[in-house]
Amino acid sequence: MLLVSSIVIAAWLVLQWAILPRIEHWRPDMEMRVSHALGVPVRIGAIEVTDGGSVWRWARSIELRDVVLYEAPQQDIEPREALRLPSVRAVLSPSSLLPGWDGRWRLRFDQLRVEGARLEVRRDARGRILVAGLESSGPGDEARRRTGSSASRSS
Repeated sequence: MLLVSSIVIAAWLVLQWAILPRIEHWRPDMEMRVSHALGVPVRIGAIEVTDGGSVWRWARSIELRDVVLYEAPQQDIEPREALRLPSVRAVLSPSSLLPGWDGRWRLRFDQLRVEGARLEVRRDARGRILVAGLESSGPGDEARRRTGSSASRSS
């Protein structure tokens, strides 16, 4: 148990003191990976790591500025801005260094704060509802598609 604890503490220190201070260098790769995962273009204006207000700087915070998600590109049409997040601040949880109950590693936060978000919600020409450029689906959507109804009605 002492060995496992030592490894976890060492990993946390490496993350806090070696990786996070250099995170801006990985911004293009992060944009590419997030864009691929979401299926829409994503741009991050800047990434900054601060001490999170802690005197000992055990829990640094990551601040993303000017994060923009664009609608999926369409032929001959410039992608539209679908979601703008001027400021996103996250404090990583030490539990991120441990696998979950299913053995998978997950990113966990002690704090996640989003300020000034602007979100676009619209219906496209085919009747699909897009939230932040991503197609939204919910209960009853499949039935409405089959019947051709664009809105559910109640009596």
